Amino acid sequence: MCPELDDRLRLALMQAADLLTASPESFTVLFRRGDLWVELFASRWIDTQQPHEQDEIYTVVAGTGVFPPRRGPRAVWPGRLPVRTGTRAARLRDV
Repeated sequence: MCPELDDRLRLALMQAADLLTASPESFTVLFRRGDLWVELFASRWIDTQQPHEQDEIYTVVAGTGVFPPRRGPRAVWPGRLPVRTGTRAARLRDV
């Protein structure tokens, strides 16, 4: 990734985090187009998500946690979220 794009993404993420901090919800919608939504979700120590039909892609941008998939728990942190991990998180810290 080019440094200029990396800097813009960092700035956008910081601005999105500010929106999320000000929101009473645990998520904020950053982008919406057709069936695609990009959201920033903060667990606030408890994963409140319920099963739903929407396909999702997860990226950990801050904090740590454990996703307990069928094959055993997997640790997650910024830049590492194994594929087919599942959507229920536990032991969340600063996410």
